[in-house]
Amino acid sequence: MMLSALRLPERKVYEMANCWAGVWRAETMLNAALTKKILVDRLGYPSMAAHYLEVSVNYSTA
Repeated sequence: MMLSALRLPERKVYEMANCWAGVWRAETMLNAALTKKILVDRLGYPSMAAHYLEVSVNYSTA
């Protein structure tokens, strides 16, 4: 299973795979499981907060 490949705890993988409460409940569990550490550090996705700070302009000093 792809969730196991992310090295998530086996119990969390089981809960998400067997979620009877529907997509909304699975989405909440997935958001809790896929932390910034996994997405940015392990998978290499760019940090949106870092990108925002890089491209934002502080208008209060103008």
